[in-house]
Amino acid sequence: MLTSVEVRWFLAGSVPEKIEAWFLAETQIGQLSPKEQRQDIYLDLSNREDLGIKLRQNNLEVKWRETQFGSRIWENLGEGYSERWMKWSCPDEIVPEFAQQAIASSRWIAIDKIRYQRHHQQAEGKCALELSQLQLKQQTWWSFAAEATGDRSSLETLLDRTLKQLCQRDRPCPQFELVTSYSYPHFLSEL
Repeated sequence: MLTSVEVRWFLAGSVPEKIEAWFLAETQIGQLSPKEQRQDIYLDLSNREDLGIKLRQNNLEVKWRETQFGSRIWENLGEGYSERWMKWSCPDEIVPEFAQQAIASSRWIAIDKIRYQRHHQQAEGKCALELSQLQLKQQTWWSFAAEATGDRSSLETLLDRTLKQLCQRDRPCPQFELVTSYSYPHFLSEL
């Protein structure tokens, strides 16, 4: 089981070139991971914004929102909702075969992702920063997220510190609005 504190924003359209350049800049905090392309398949739980179930590569993943901390303002970045999530991941060789059957069902939603991540390590844990391009239901979206993992008692502080450091660079950060901040289950329920 993994516990995280995270914030996400979802916006319609493609990732703006300016945002992608900002995220990929060599002077940005954290270690940049190689670009990743994959398909995640989410169970449509429209009536549950606190629970996410997805098929990812050879894993069945269940994510449950334990706590909503409410809206937060991060100077130079904007406003968003931070939440504590618990995630269970079950590897199983049958998942890819099941995923092909799930795609054919109207109860599952396939999301094609192109994702960049930066991992910012600190003493009490790490914070993953994520910029993703999403294709689903013949729509294009993009998202930016920060997810802190590590010492449970320090996760909120770790998230806040990372986002503050992210926006203390010479170039301006994107400005995100509260109305675009929500979890994956909420995002999927709105489509």
